[in-house]
Amino acid sequence: MNARIPASYRVFELGRARTSSVFKTQHFAHNGHWMVDVAGHGAPLGIYPDSVDDFAIGPNNGGALMRPDATFRFEDGRLVIEVDVAAGMDSYGDHAWPEIVVTTAPAPTPYETNGWYAAGVFGGYPVVACGLPADRLSECRIYDHDAITAHLNARSAAGAAFTEGGAPNTPARDAAWRTCTPEQADELCRDRFRLVLEKDAVTLSVNGVPYMAHRGLPETARVPDELVRASVYVYFASWTYLGDPAVVRFHWGRIAINP
Repeated sequence: MNARIPASYRVFELGRARTSSVFKTQHFAHNGHWMVDVAGHGAPLGIYPDSVDDFAIGPNNGGALMRPDATFRFEDGRLVIEVDVAAGMDSYGDHAWPEIVVTTAPAPTPYETNGWYAAGVFGGYPVVACGLPADRLSECRIYDHDAITAHLNARSAAGAAFTEGGAPNTPARDAAWRTCTPEQADELCRDRFRLVLEKDAVTLSVNGVPYMAHRGLPETARVPDELVRASVYVYFASWTYLGDPAVVRFHWGRIAINP
């Protein structure tokens, strides 16, 4: 049975609507979790995915976001976010991914820093965001008010003193972050992600298994003071890059912040 999202959450449909070919999004609750449908027209006439024009204006990126209707703070220097989401769905390919976004912005802004990611629609505010793509190559990005200051993934440490993981290249990490084929039910790959942010560290675990860690970040790549000291909002974004007319469905579950 489908239902509305509870009033204790705020929904932002159709993120990045000004230039995106994504034309409709819809959040709804179903069987104890929430789902998001994202529909796109495909690339505009004369533009194809990965073309120079596509990268210049990013017309195919967009999606939707939801957050608790409350603010949170770093406790003892840490912000902990847990969420269940089906990220390893083969049907997503490289064109759809869940994204966790932490910022002081109460809503998306008219100023975009980088529309390729959901985090880019909060221009003018500091942001930390982590994408959970289907290839299981996790990536976190740290933004100041205007630009990305750090990329954190299996190939980029942004100068961290200690870095580990970010890819399913060990038996433990491969087994922890599951995948499922289009024929399988989403609950077979609805995993529990735990993101921990600290001033100089970003760590991610999946189903209790350490998956990626970057600790001892240098001053230029640290989580902005404004986030660590202020009240923040935590968004759960369903983001896409649609080169063809398509509908993508996301499956989200339990949320816990500073559990």
